[in-house]
Amino acid sequence: MRAPETFRIGAMLLTIFLSSGSAHAQFNVNSPVQLSYSDDDEPALATDGAGHWVAVWTTRNTFLPRPTFRDWDILVARSTDNGATWTTPTHLNNNASIDDRDDMNVSLATDSYGHWIAVWESNNFSTFPGGPLGMDADIVFSRSEDNGITWTDPAPLNTDAELDSLDDERPRIETDENGTWITTWDCFDKVLGDGMERDVYISRSTDNGSTWTSPVTLDPGAPTDNAADISPVLATDKHGIWVAVWPRSIPQSPRLAQIVAARSTDNGLSWTAPAPLTQPSRYARLPHVETDGNGHWLAAWEIKEDIGGSLADAELLITHSNDAGVTWSDPSFLSSTVPNSRDDQSPFIAQDEFGNWVAAWWSNIDQIGPHCHVLAAHSADDGSTWSAPVSIRENAADHEVHEKPPQLVTDGNGNWVGIWIFDHPLTGVRHIETVSFYVDSDGDSMNDVFEKLIVNFDESDTFDSIASVLPDDDFDGDGMTNLQEFTNRTDPTSPDAPLPASRAFALALLTLLIAALGACVVWTIRQSQLAA
Repeated sequence: MRAPETFRIGAMLLTIFLSSGSAHAQFNVNSPVQLSYSDDDEPALATDGAGHWVAVWTTRNTFLPRPTFRDWDILVARSTDNGATWTTPTHLNNNASIDDRDDMNVSLATDSYGHWIAVWESNNFSTFPGGPLGMDADIVFSRSEDNGITWTDPAPLNTDAELDSLDDERPRIETDENGTWITTWDCFDKVLGDGMERDVYISRSTDNGSTWTSPVTLDPGAPTDNAADISPVLATDKHGIWVAVWPRSIPQSPRLAQIVAARSTDNGLSWTAPAPLTQPSRYARLPHVETDGNGHWLAAWEIKEDIGGSLADAELLITHSNDAGVTWSDPSFLSSTVPNSRDDQSPFIAQDEFGNWVAAWWSNIDQIGPHCHVLAAHSADDGSTWSAPVSIRENAADHEVHEKPPQLVTDGNGNWVGIWIFDHPLTGVRHIETVSFYVDSDGDSMNDVFEKLIVNFDESDTFDSIASVLPDDDFDGDGMTNLQEFTNRTDPTSPDAPLPASRAFALALLTLLIAALGACVVWTIRQSQLAA
């Protein structure tokens, strides 16, 4: 085997998460981990794929001069063991103890080269360390260059923060990992300034967040339209193509909206006019978009319609593109439980570049229990079909809490971490919870990414899918089964099994005898030399 390939497989084996948790159909799930125990909301998560995971979220914080007053601030925590444990949360906005205004709607991204940027909206105007912001909400950011250990003072991202009087809200940040970072958000029209309708804005950075361009509207037709555009999300294939997706209102019908998408092929310098992904629907909202970087793109969102004679509950639609977002398929239902009278909401999609796509959302489906739960489904055909949804939390039916809404992140080495709000409806206390898991689509207790090491090892052999990789087989003939290789973190494609205990003892005894014999020979020779 070539050295680079050996290194790649070795690194992957070191980072594949070995779960002792329970199997949930397509997923092997570990016990949940609580990151905090206070009134928390809006989590975001990112990983560099090299063992560093960073979580950020908003929390209610007591304002010391007025103990009865509580504002929203930003917390951050880190994990270096794939979400098994986390550091004690600390404040990301370093004025948290003295400010009395809200910091919220945080988003996070990393370029996997040590640079991390968090963005959020803030309506602080007097205690902000990066400069005055005015009386309205603005977008601020903080950077880390040591994998989330330390962070810069927050600073305004929208360059008109001190001068404008319009609320900039709901930011999202993404990077192509090649130097380009784009933040998008929504704000009332900055040109007319009439506060009549909101538009989508973007700002770019090509120096890892040190400086940002002046905000501009993403939609070229924004100055003349009369539709409200809010809550944009972004994805990039890391090769210059970006897709932005957001809900757009139908001015003549206040309850109707449609999901639209715009593309950029020059790293966000210019954008196409937004095109609809679907017909107008009741309360179409909360979209998410993802790509594998190989031409496949998926977008999902929530609608609220009367489907199949059931009451008007929330359902999820999904569409896919195989030409980098130029055209999109007709939307279909993401969950196989449709139609029903329960809500499915807040979809989130992630993929691992090994062909595994996982969609997660929260639902109050009857089969699990009376409360809201995080469900997940798996696709191995780029989103064309999906497995039946299952809970990705242990003992989901036994706890009386609400979990919503979820985010999923994978390091590309088989490790997945989900993060969401754990809401106690009786006490009103919310905290942030994470769950680590791996995809096991064939239910053989082995990580799919691990099995693909065997599938991809030799294209001429008969191992052409993970279904052909059996736990009790010994692919490399070293005396260890494939399952034992997975459990022991050894390479299933190269003989590397440890010796059985009996053989190891015999070899150790033989080594001692040889060493003793050698010592005797040396002593005899030395004695004969002295006698001479």
